[in-house]
Amino acid sequence: MLKTDNLVSFKQYLFVLSVTWLLMIILISRYFQLQIIGHDQYSKKANTNRIRKVTTSAPRGLILDRNRQILVDNSPTYILNAIPGELDEKRKNI
Repeated sequence: MLKTDNLVSFKQYLFVLSVTWLLMIILISRYFQLQIIGHDQYSKKANTNRIRKVTTSAPRGLILDRNRQILVDNSPTYILNAIPGELDEKRKNI
């Protein structure tokens, strides 16, 4: 069997290996920064970015009997909800 010579020198191999390790270290340090150091900041953002159920009432008319007398009338109702993560100044807003 014939062996071919390496086309890449040992210096080039070390250069590529060092660049690869450098990129891996940068990637791991960025991951550490996002997960450990920036945990509080991203946790607060996640708490304000939630899916919440919003109910909308269907518009209904009056319910009348056969003599055109009103049996049921519509009256507006108001429901106030406060999400703690979205309040800037809690004491002032309350």
